Amino acid sequence: MNYLIYVLSWIGFLVLPGLLLSIRLLYEKIMPWWLLTLLVLILSWVLTNSGVHFYYEYLSDLIESTPDPSRELMDEFGADGAKLVFALFFGWLYGCVYLLPWLLIYQTLKLLQRRRSVLTGPIMKKKSR
Repeated sequence: MNYLIYVLSWIGFLVLPGLLLSIRLLYEKIMPWWLLTLLVLILSWVLTNSGVHFYYEYLSDLIESTPDPSRELMDEFGADGAKLVFALFFGWLYGCVYLLPWLLIYQTLKLLQRRRSVLTGPIMKKKSR
C-alpha cells in the first residue's frame, strides 16, 4: 500500500502543472495566475512530502518483510534525514522548477490558439453573412 501511495504521489506531481495549465488555457476566468501559482506551490509541496514519506515507509516494509535485508537497502533506509527535511522545507520549490517547462508548452499552445482564431475569424464572419 505504501508503494502505491508513493507512486500515485509522484504521478500526481508530474501531472499537476499540465492539468492546471490546461484548465487555465480553456477557462482563463476561473484560473487566474495567482490561483494557479498558489495551487502549484501547495499541491506540489503536499505531493512531494507524501512521495518521500511513503517511499521510506515502503523501504521499511521491505526491511521488515525480508529475513536478511541487503546492505544497500539498509543504507538507503538509514539515509533518510536530509531527504525528508529538504522535502518538508523546500517541497514547494520542486513544483516551481517543474512548472517552468510547462509554461513554455502553455505559451506555445496559447500562441497557436491565437493564430487559429486570427486565421478563422474572417472566414467565420463571411460564412455568417
